Amino acid sequence: WSYFILTSYDEFQNLFGRKADKNRKLYNGRIQCYYYEYFGELPPRK
Repeated sequence: WSYFILTSYDEFQNLFGRKADKNRKLYNGRIQCYYYEYFGELPPRK
């Protein structure tokens, strides 16, 4: 499974216990948010 998390909590990676594969800083109005991407395994090719 892959996980995609949108949060304003800047210490989320420490709380989750794993560094994100990709992350982006976003703004919701004036609120700074973070978009974290955790990729799972790719499905096998047939």
